[in-house]
Amino acid sequence: MKERTPEISYTPLKDLLALGVWKQADQETNYLLRKASSCSLGDSPESQDMISLSQDILRTIDYLWLEYSSGKFGLSVQSKLYREITKNHYPKLDLSSNKELIPIHESVVSLCKWGDKVHWRDYEEWLSYSQINFNNSACIGHLPTWSCTSFWHDGKCGHISKSFCLLLWRGIE
Repeated sequence: MKERTPEISYTPLKDLLALGVWKQADQETNYLLRKASSCSLGDSPESQDMISLSQDILRTIDYLWLEYSSGKFGLSVQSKLYREITKNHYPKLDLSSNKELIPIHESVVSLCKWGDKVHWRDYEEWLSYSQINFNNSACIGHLPTWSCTSFWHDGKCGHISKSFCLLLWRGIE
């Protein structure tokens, strides 16, 4: 499958991360992902969009987050935590038909455990976007939120999104 590589400037993200303004960097990350997946600002990338995202784009975004957070934040950190929880058992999707091959509840259980690990859940409840910790005290893997993947629905985390699971599982190759 041919990867899309749109023209993307990482300078705003780099500058925001260098300043340690995590919330604005998170918002810029989501802007870049929407742009890379050719989604309009109000839309969320679908599973197919996540599959076709350029690894160069994901690697660059991940590198910047890793670099400016001293290895604390980034897709590769989140992906590693997710794979540890799922024990490398991918929440399988038939990519040709975009249908799940295992029951959704297994993906939900893994996602909830992952949400607990990165502190996106509190007392078994998903946090709202406004409750996310955008400070240096946030736990490992807490950022970025990847809110463009429709995981955050109406400002509330926990809307199960195949595209988000794919992004976590796919990680950085």
